Amino acid sequence: MKSNVYYYEDELNDEFSGIVRNEIQIGEEFKFVHTNIIWRFIAFIVYYIFVFPYAWLYLKIKFHHKVVGKNKLKLVKNHQYFVYGNHTQVPGDGFLPASCHFPIKPYVVVSKENLALKGTRNLMQMLGAIPIPTSSRAIVKFNDAMKYHLDRKHPIVIYPEAHIWPYYTKIRPFKSVSFRYPVKMNLPVYSFTNVYTQKWGKTPKMTTYIDGPFYPDDNLKEKDRIQDLRNKVYDTMVERSKLSNYSVHTYIKKNN
Repeated sequence: MKSNVYYYEDELNDEFSGIVRNEIQIGEEFKFVHTNIIWRFIAFIVYYIFVFPYAWLYLKIKFHHKVVGKNKLKLVKNHQYFVYGNHTQVPGDGFLPASCHFPIKPYVVVSKENLALKGTRNLMQMLGAIPIPTSSRAIVKFNDAMKYHLDRKHPIVIYPEAHIWPYYTKIRPFKSVSFRYPVKMNLPVYSFTNVYTQKWGKTPKMTTYIDGPFYPDDNLKEKDRIQDLRNKVYDTMVERSKLSNYSVHTYIKKNN
């Protein structure tokens, strides 16, 4: 595996995935939830028969992937919770939620670019993608879509770092904005932290640590509850990330 040196300026907005996608608009006309029985049947076949086996094999063969703490997910009934994780893999981050939750199908909040490739919109939604809207009028439908899936025992996964930094072994500071969803719905959250350790060969072993559940603090005002929940997840992920002992790439801040 080739090692690279990445120079960054903004930990919140710099992107190093190397993927260039076309722009796409997610407005109020976008169909966030598909209830058609034929569409849902095809989605079931695509997800469980084709994609999940491939995802599991990919993670096992490439990373010797292991999930630690999956039993903690059983502490919340009906799988009504949000999950937050660090964003460090292409395409691995698309596979990790499935691997961590099988046989439950999680839904993943994604940027609009994930649906921009021509002919892949239905496929991405069949795999569980919920795109962030570009129109304020579509926000209600976006929120309703998350609630729809949660009510049907499907957890929601969010990558709060938003941008991919391949094999990054620390946790970037992320905003609290995405934590308003569990606070508004009064639902618990989990964190998952991908840790990289050395194994034979040049590709590191990846271990995903699941922690939680963390609950909104009802003794705080809503704004403070959101920040407090974000801090609980962030601090836990920072501690877990210290278990990484192998760096593939080097990240250097430009002003340093």
